Amino acid sequence: MALELIKDTIKFDRIVGEEQGQALVDKDIIVPDVKPDIVRILSVDGKVNITGKNVEQERVTVDGNVNFSILYSAGDEPQPIYSMNYIDSFSQYIEIPGAMPRMDADVKCFIDHIDYNRINSRKLNLQCVIKIKGNVIDRIPVDVIRDVQGLEDVQLLKDTIASDETIGENAGQEVLKGTIQIPPSIPQADEILKYRAFIHKKEDSIEDGKINVTGSVLVPVLFSSKVDKSDIYKVEEDIMFTHTLDMPGITPEMRCGVDYSIDDIFAELKENEDGERRLIDVEIVVGLKARVSQRNEYPVVIDMYAPSVRLEPEKLDLNVDLLLGRNSSQEAIRETLQLPADYPEMEKVYDMVCRPVVTDCKALEDKVLVEGLIGCDIIYLIRGEERLVHSFSDEVPFKTSISIPGCTIDMKPEVEIDIESMDFSMLTRNEVEVKIMIECLAKIHEKVSKQFIVKVEEAEEVPIHKASITIYVVQPKDTLWNIAKRYYTTVEYIAKVNDITDPDSITPGMKLIIPKMV
Repeated sequence: MALELIKDTIKFDRIVGEEQGQALVDKDIIVPDVKPDIVRILSVDGKVNITGKNVEQERVTVDGNVNFSILYSAGDEPQPIYSMNYIDSFSQYIEIPGAMPRMDADVKCFIDHIDYNRINSRKLNLQCVIKIKGNVIDRIPVDVIRDVQGLEDVQLLKDTIASDETIGENAGQEVLKGTIQIPPSIPQADEILKYRAFIHKKEDSIEDGKINVTGSVLVPVLFSSKVDKSDIYKVEEDIMFTHTLDMPGITPEMRCGVDYSIDDIFAELKENEDGERRLIDVEIVVGLKARVSQRNEYPVVIDMYAPSVRLEPEKLDLNVDLLLGRNSSQEAIRETLQLPADYPEMEKVYDMVCRPVVTDCKALEDKVLVEGLIGCDIIYLIRGEERLVHSFSDEVPFKTSISIPGCTIDMKPEVEIDIESMDFSMLTRNEVEVKIMIECLAKIHEKVSKQFIVKVEEAEEVPIHKASITIYVVQPKDTLWNIAKRYYTTVEYIAKVNDITDPDSITPGMKLIIPKMV
């Protein structure tokens, strides 16, 4: 009977490469005709949106845009703060050796640094460094041998191999609509200066065939009023959302990862029943991208031989990346910021802009340690009769850890930081207390190397049988399997002849009797 190989096809995820790159936005921005002159730039904030990605040979191309929000003061104008927005696009590639068009890429973009300079009263120069992080994943189908039939005395050494098989992927958007009401205690709004959105309270769960996602979006809005042109006001609203992503074939015991993003946000002033502009309609598009995988273990043949036939197996060395763990933690940061000594004192704090940056991350035993800085721009009203607006910048350090059981110091984590909420209060004329809630997401892959047989052929020559009886002295690193294979016998036969009850108990120096098999 011919040798019959029983095979399974297994799909493995292999990280081909991980690289970082930068895109630079360097633009001169002209103040719109309807806006007053710039006296002082107070802050520049930006949000990066990825509009496209393409895996090419040896590289990944990323297309996107940056939506900038600029706050500035106009000197003698009655309103203390004015705003303008600017959108610019970018296209950049990162080189990843081994990347091919058939592969998949995971790309993240965020602002690493913003610098700005007032050229004149109607023009400013804006420079923004966008950091691009990407990895390319190759999903490899491999035929593995799990059993052999057709040869009575074939000896098989088996092991198991693990695979994180992607069961399903899906993406969707949840459009949230809400109305923020301006309370009677403050004036009605006439111009929206700035609005933002922070996702928090994120949760996801798997049911049969679907993923349920819940969360909240906090929307703070900064506005001015003609009723009191000398002041700036802020209101905010927390809008909850739920969404279902259909994914046939998934079950609750599988592993799920969901990425959240603010894809778009729009705010518009509306009048209430009394004709006052006390309603702010907001529309937010929350992007959701989910991937569900399942850890499967398959039996594979890693070695084989037969006492009666010379077999020539072909082996494959495979390096795979298995998801060891993915987890997140929230960290509440509270810090008191000091006004620089040469800056004018504060009368009132209007707004704060925050930019988190990871400065170091490393894996330890069963956890990931993350350190970073949050750059804070504080916009405030100067104490005095002039009603001028100023700003100062400072950095708040943070440190947090994320529990990932099983990780070790030699592993490399992937880390993302998001701001979930932020608040501030003026303590004295020279001190501001800031409260920032951040979420840190960490993910670790474990690199596993396996060798197994993928092909076997029978050689024309027969095995050479040696002496009738051989006395063999066990050497370091010997196993009963290797000895039996060398002398074309079986583990069971050697164990029986030598009264060995545990095949794994042989030790160096032990003498074994190995009769030739008949």
